[in-house]
Amino acid sequence: MYAGSPIIQVVSFNAPVAEFTLLPANARLQAGTPPPGSPNYYAVVWQFTNAVSVYKFHVDWNSISLSSFTGPFIAITPASWASPPASVPSSGGNNLDTLAVRLMMQNQYTNIGGVESLWDSHTVRGSVAAQSAVRFYQTTVTGGTVAATTTQAATHNPDTTNRFMPSVAIDRAGDMALGYSTTSSTLFPAIKYAGNLSTDPLNTITQTEVSLINGTGTQTGTCGPSTCIRWGDYSAMTLDPNGCTFWYANEYYAVNGLNDLTRIGSFAFPSCTPVGNGTVQGTVTATAGGAPIGGATVALGSRTATTAGDGTYSFTSIPAGTYPGMTASAPGFNSSTVISIVVTDGGTTTEDFSLATAPASACPADTTQADFQTGVPTNVDLTTSPGDVPPATVNPGGSAYDPAADRWEPLPAAPLTPRARAAAVWTGREFIVWGGEGDENHRAQFDDGAAYTP
Repeated sequence: MYAGSPIIQVVSFNAPVAEFTLLPANARLQAGTPPPGSPNYYAVVWQFTNAVSVYKFHVDWNSISLSSFTGPFIAITPASWASPPASVPSSGGNNLDTLAVRLMMQNQYTNIGGVESLWDSHTVRGSVAAQSAVRFYQTTVTGGTVAATTTQAATHNPDTTNRFMPSVAIDRAGDMALGYSTTSSTLFPAIKYAGNLSTDPLNTITQTEVSLINGTGTQTGTCGPSTCIRWGDYSAMTLDPNGCTFWYANEYYAVNGLNDLTRIGSFAFPSCTPVGNGTVQGTVTATAGGAPIGGATVALGSRTATTAGDGTYSFTSIPAGTYPGMTASAPGFNSSTVISIVVTDGGTTTEDFSLATAPASACPADTTQADFQTGVPTNVDLTTSPGDVPPATVNPGGSAYDPAADRWEPLPAAPLTPRARAAAVWTGREFIVWGGEGDENHRAQFDDGAAYTP
């Protein structure tokens, strides 16, 4: 889809009916990408108050039938949480929806120092039943194995203010940023964030809470017949391509009413060193003879480059990191893909491609079971035209579609005795049938045939 391919495939599974708001993992290049063949990890906390449930979604584009959605794999937390109030007060305005229990954006995947983790957050009960607080988790999934217990699971609730609508992200150094909304009966809704460093003790928030903006109004009024309580549905903490800067977006009010505003702010922890850029370059040649291929397309994620006449290509100013793969393709050649492209800060990565000549078009031939398992058309010499062909009328003698008349016409009676296992061939102008057998015991052999010209 990123490359704009007209052929789109979709694989889907129904999640267990008891689950709600499963979040797919969201990887960031600068915080580590998954090893080749890794599944996508879905996280959810809907059924248990002392666990993170993880599901594995594996898609096999070469054999669709081998795709799978498995789980849950349960990571137990050291302590349970309780459900928060459905809504919390705001100063002089409506109560605000906490979107209780469900995981919030995002389920971030990281691969730092070979340790693969999922990071999640949601709203839980604070010190008392009427208070909301934010909770975060780190669940290890290194090598595809979901740990039996979470690495981190802690609730951030430093005072009596309500905290809700959280979002979590991790920088390339392993530092965590947690953003959220705050409110109380005496405070307008505000946007704040806190966090911890990779060197801090586990299950703690050590980086002082900071206000991105303190609102000067709140939500008032009705939405149709009901009081408006819904608060944004989610907020978003996102890592910048430099690997250190966090960007946080959430809503607030400048004045009372229903005209909410969006605030986007950025910050970084001093312990993180921004990622630099590198270069990826190489040459695309033909496997047979080794001649350079000019005009070939090389794709690195959403980036594309076209080779020069000498077969060379180059991507410059590429953020350092490990990229899942890149592909080279050219008309008349089979494409080639390499995986795990490592780009270093200030360095040059060389990836050469050798493309084999694609088979020339020929008469249709038998395909294989593996082709059918892919669930997509194979390379056959067929073209399609827009428009629908009407269904054929059942005719024991066979029918042929007449596009000029837009109808099916009965074929003329065949001058042959009914038979099985006859040889048939299309010459380009007529269809020839020859030989065959008259019954299952092979006793009647035919040495005649006929031709049909459409």
